[in-house]
Amino acid sequence: MDYFIMSLDPRLHNAAKPAPESPALRDLARKRIGRDINTKTLIVDDSKHNEYPDFLDGTVMLVSEKLKNILSMYQKDIIFKAVVLIERKKNRQELYYQFEVPEIDCKVDVPDRGIGSKAEGLVIDQEKVGYARVFRVNYYGKRLLVRLDVAESILRRDSYAVRFNRVGVITKEEI
Repeated sequence: MDYFIMSLDPRLHNAAKPAPESPALRDLARKRIGRDINTKTLIVDDSKHNEYPDFLDGTVMLVSEKLKNILSMYQKDIIFKAVVLIERKKNRQELYYQFEVPEIDCKVDVPDRGIGSKAEGLVIDQEKVGYARVFRVNYYGKRLLVRLDVAESILRRDSYAVRFNRVGVITKEEI
């Protein structure tokens, strides 16, 4: 099975970003979502022309309603929390969702045999991943990994400014 790191397309230079000094942003980055149903608001830097892609991967990962629906279709245990991005000067509001996915300890350190050269040297153990379709890898920052079927579903729905980079996968026989 193939897996991919999902990220914001780096060619999009004017993606909306919450103001870094925002206490609400720091609060969202520190806390687990849990079952808190209160919607959070984040102020966006409105000194430029902002674009609103389907995936934002800054201090906190946010997805549009379209991606929320796709991700929840494939991974039932994802917890979502509504976050409204606000541009005050332009009177604009955009609804996004912060989310929590399972973290799996599946990173494998292997000698360079061409397996890890696919994406930033990350190689994961297929057996440890199990049936997870959307997850994060322990000890690998805030990278979101999705299985091939999820990536294809996102691409079929014309998602805006979402990029996928393949990761190396190693099986029990290859270890």
